[in-house]
Amino acid sequence: KATVSVLNCASTVAHPAFSTMSCEGRSLDVPLEEACAALWELDENRLEPGVDFELDVQGYTHFSGDRDYARRPLFQRVSEEAFCRPTYEAFKALLDNYNREVGSAERMTSEERAEIIHFMNLICETPVMKYAHAYLVARGEAPEEVGQFKRMLCVLWFRTYQSRRGGPKDSCGFEHVFVGEENDARNTLSGFHNWIQLYLEEQAGRLDYHGYISRNRERPAETAQVLTMQFTAVDAEDGSEDKKPMSTSFIGVSPEFEIALYTVVALLGANEDEDGDKEVTPLVLGEYEVEIHCVKWGRGSDTKIRTCYPSA
Repeated sequence: KATVSVLNCASTVAHPAFSTMSCEGRSLDVPLEEACAALWELDENRLEPGVDFELDVQGYTHFSGDRDYARRPLFQRVSEEAFCRPTYEAFKALLDNYNREVGSAERMTSEERAEIIHFMNLICETPVMKYAHAYLVARGEAPEEVGQFKRMLCVLWFRTYQSRRGGPKDSCGFEHVFVGEENDARNTLSGFHNWIQLYLEEQAGRLDYHGYISRNRERPAETAQVLTMQFTAVDAEDGSEDKKPMSTSFIGVSPEFEIALYTVVALLGANEDEDGDKEVTPLVLGEYEVEIHCVKWGRGSDTKIRTCYPSA
């Protein structure tokens, strides 16, 4: 038997199926769905519902709803201690690095580049990212050397691309998924799926939650860890109101969990939707049945994430 090392996960392999490989106490010889469930369980920085956060979901709305069914903020309570955790602090530092307006070229400064490197260094030391890396290595989808893996993550999430043909390089996966983008011509929002960004924008008075959306109008719990909603946000450029008619976010999960989950699904998920361009991967994460929607641009070493988000 040959002994191999996957990050800090010592593994013994006798067959390409990696039947005896493990990382962070979890087997690597499992289907994608089980690997993603393991990521959920390994998210040790996730906030505890009812202890670290509580929501105020209020009224039901729908995709075409044009009224505000929530007079109060969505986040009733969030532990500020969470934002002192290293990966949360490093994540927050990235959120103001982007011009959210579609069509406005992005230009990265040396300070912003250093913030990305710092974030990558921190998250790659967490159990959830170590398992994600090891699982991708076992499937031949990532380099084993940690520095090369970080460079791959930087391309996937932070390399800019043209959101419109012939336009400037105005977006990247991180900006779209976590920060959100604005379209002045339509007064709409796209992306904007991260709960931390939602919370911070709401606290700053720039985001207005309009209510929850669910099948059969079933009311989510105040401690829900997955929530579909409608909201508006103040446009950073002209102060107008931009709308996201429907959006789903994980609530309370750590930044490293979302990077790990979406990276694994982007590289290994393979079920295209009816349009043929979006991959839809059904998963069970804890008590939640979700589908992860993912669109990638580019090929090989130039593969970039266009969007990744859950639906429930």
